[in-house]
Amino acid sequence: MPRQANNAFLRFREQKTGTLFPSGYFPGPEGIRSFSVMRKIFLFISFLVLFLPPPLKAEESGQAPPQQEFAATIQKIAFKLQTASSQRSFRFKFFNDSLEKTAQAARAMASRENPNQIISLLESARGNYPDNFFAILLEAVLTESLGNLRKANHLFRTFWDKSAVLTDFEKPFMTLEELSTLRKTVYLLLRARGVALKSPQEKAARTQRLFLWAAGLASFLLFLPVVSRLKNLWRERLRPVQRGYQRCPFCHAVFEKLFIECPSCRRKINTPS
Repeated sequence: MPRQANNAFLRFREQKTGTLFPSGYFPGPEGIRSFSVMRKIFLFISFLVLFLPPPLKAEESGQAPPQQEFAATIQKIAFKLQTASSQRSFRFKFFNDSLEKTAQAARAMASRENPNQIISLLESARGNYPDNFFAILLEAVLTESLGNLRKANHLFRTFWDKSAVLTDFEKPFMTLEELSTLRKTVYLLLRARGVALKSPQEKAARTQRLFLWAAGLASFLLFLPVVSRLKNLWRERLRPVQRGYQRCPFCHAVFEKLFIECPSCRRKINTPS
């Protein structure tokens, strides 16, 4: 008898409402609102990444060192270079040969010897060790003094690219402060001549932008299914039901409390007496 009354009530509800479940229980706008919020978050992250200003470049901070300081720094390095080259303390021969030829070229420049012979000596030093950026700088200065600005700019830019880090090769005759003075002067010189350069800080800022943009996109793609699952969990299991209704412990369908079995899975419900 109770089963017949239950089925009769179901048929009556279907005729009146067209559904077995209470109207308005599965609201569509919730999913739209949650997606809209995630879209705004993603757009905010994208805006932050695209328009994040790069950090201040160290080479642009303050004024350029005066020409006398730049020349004095080169002379000081060249003096220490003589002692370092005579010791031949490197394990590899090509390091020692490159250092010795650079020292010879520095002495020749101080004595105002033939520029072409000095350039040949510096090119030979670079042949022994291509990353000898002090030899590149000396050749750039000498080339500019001869009036070949195009080649000098190329050499200055090569020095800039190779001198980002003070390596063990330069440490016996150059300090970090001296390298900073050389790089700052070369940077502002090339910038005044319209030669485009990117400092390590600028490269790091670009990498930071790409990383943040990728992280934002990955977070958005990972966050979307998580929100969808949480929404379904709330809707199907955790959301409080309306007064006079109950939730099936088996299929989590919502129906009136007067039912003794779930109208969805047809399992019997143990209702409190």
